[in-house]
Amino acid sequence: MLQSKRQMAFGNLFFGVALLLLVFTFGYTLTNFSKSAQTAVLVAHTYEVQDYIERLSSNVKDAERAERGFLLTNDESYLALFQSAVQDEQANARALSELIRSKPVQQKKMQRLEGLVQQRFAVLAQVIDVQKRKGFEAARQMVLTGSGKRMMEAIQLEVKLMQAHENRLLEKRLKDRTQANQSVYAVSTLLIVLVLFTLIISYWFFYSAVIRYRALFREKKNYAEQLEQSNQELEMVAAIASHDLKAPLRKISFFADEILKDSASSLSSESRDLFERMQVSIEKMQALVEHVLAIARRKHALQPKEKVDLRQVTEEVASTLEAQIQETGAHVEIGGMCAIHGDHSELAQLLQNLIENSLKFHRPGVAPHVSVRAFETGDGA
Repeated sequence: MLQSKRQMAFGNLFFGVALLLLVFTFGYTLTNFSKSAQTAVLVAHTYEVQDYIERLSSNVKDAERAERGFLLTNDESYLALFQSAVQDEQANARALSELIRSKPVQQKKMQRLEGLVQQRFAVLAQVIDVQKRKGFEAARQMVLTGSGKRMMEAIQLEVKLMQAHENRLLEKRLKDRTQANQSVYAVSTLLIVLVLFTLIISYWFFYSAVIRYRALFREKKNYAEQLEQSNQELEMVAAIASHDLKAPLRKISFFADEILKDSASSLSSESRDLFERMQVSIEKMQALVEHVLAIARRKHALQPKEKVDLRQVTEEVASTLEAQIQETGAHVEIGGMCAIHGDHSELAQLLQNLIENSLKFHRPGVAPHVSVRAFETGDGA
């Protein structure tokens, strides 16, 4: 039983550990998924910044194409395209500045780039104005100076520098996200394996405890069956023994009665008294045999109790032991007694054993003095 309880305790312990590991796994996975989501947001932000940088370069190129179209065709519709490119660039610059406001390095690059773009737009607008006032040849001479080309090369250089910076950030963030995902997968897998392992151990302890309990239950059942069989055999033996004892007791009682009837006149008063005492002893012996049979037949239920006068029982026992009392010269004193609930025969047997022992075991040459009395113990007994 102790081993089964210990196995149940270990099973509960490992089950609790499995639950703790499961909770930790859930919390760890949730936390790292949150970090992975944040990294994904940063990756998306980097892609958005790169897109706006590309738009900035594209708007400058659109403005150049519009300027060349006007120079070649003198068509006023190209001027609308030029203005649209300028306006788009202004909106794009504001959005890009907002996106990189937490990046001081990119902000410095953006300031230089925005200054170059504005200079380039100013040169393009000046060429268009010369075309309107002085004609194509004057505008072409301004273009041939190469200042616009140098500005565009400077713009492209700044664009590449900003894109390179964002590419490095993107590479780092993608790497961080990959490592985080791999770490979550590895650690979560390990934790799940540990959870399964502890659950298996917990199940093994629970299963062992259940098997042990079943074995103990079967042992208890077998013991109960054996005890029941022993009780039945004891009852049978008691019944046979009581029957075999009753027959000679009845014969002794019958013979004593016949002797008293046939020789009543020839027996002395002392002999007649001895025969009468013998008959009383025979009756008590018969009662004792019946009592032994009743005890043997008693299984689990207790015999009903009755109110017994201890003084009367003690006097009966003293009368039964009168021959031993006279032989030892003993004095049996019966003091204050009371009535209690119990079994008359068992109480008589108990008192008889006590008084007999007192008569048997005493100092040589000294007549025993036996005092029998009842008193309350104070605990309700």
